[in-house]
Amino acid sequence: MSPETFPLLFQGLEKVIFFIKDRSGRFVMIRRGAGMQGPLGPDAGVTSTDYDWYPRCIADRMRADDLRVMESGQPRLNVVEFLVNPARCAIGWHVTQKFPVRNRRGRIIGVMGTVQPCDGRFQTMFADTRAGAILDRVLRAPTTIRSVAELARAAGLSTKQLGRHFHRVAGMAPREFLMLCRIKHACEQLLVPAKTVASVAQESGFCDQSAFAYQFRRAVGIAPTEYRRRAVAAMRAAGRLQGS
Repeated sequence: MSPETFPLLFQGLEKVIFFIKDRSGRFVMIRRGAGMQGPLGPDAGVTSTDYDWYPRCIADRMRADDLRVMESGQPRLNVVEFLVNPARCAIGWHVTQKFPVRNRRGRIIGVMGTVQPCDGRFQTMFADTRAGAILDRVLRAPTTIRSVAELARAAGLSTKQLGRHFHRVAGMAPREFLMLCRIKHACEQLLVPAKTVASVAQESGFCDQSAFAYQFRRAVGIAPTEYRRRAVAAMRAAGRLQGS
């Protein structure tokens, strides 16, 4: 099979993006599987980098992962990522696999991999852990959870045990996971023009608007008001906003 036909394998897979990047981080190839409408980056044939599509803090993390794969020569498997693309109103949890790309002499010349929405995969990933008992609550109703200690009690674990489960499966602390679930909820609510940023902060479980703005910028890379501006403009352009 030639290098040109290899990525075509992924077009038949459900909701999978296959990508190749060169050493500088520029996309060489993108192929989208069935049902994947492309909220996560460039369309096929577009020459760009992650910095053209994502807020800087997210693109920085992606670039660091790419460099880690290229420098070590080892793959990065089942990396859980919270990805936000305001220009396409895309918000969500995804699982990424990355592998080094070598030329015929064995020199690493880039990275390739797949990105796939988590969807039901979280349940599979946590299936063999006691943390799986509280996973649905974190994903579906993060604003109702007051603390990690509350989650640990619900799972029948100590906070340290819960932390070990989350680090092993998701690569992050339960506190960070919960915070990002709240941010995801906030991103969705910011698309409702009638809601103020203060009301979104309160509905998303934050004690005040300044704490919300700080955590939102830390996770998404831009202020809530700027996210709303970009996302609403994208929805209007696509005719997806009521009254547009």
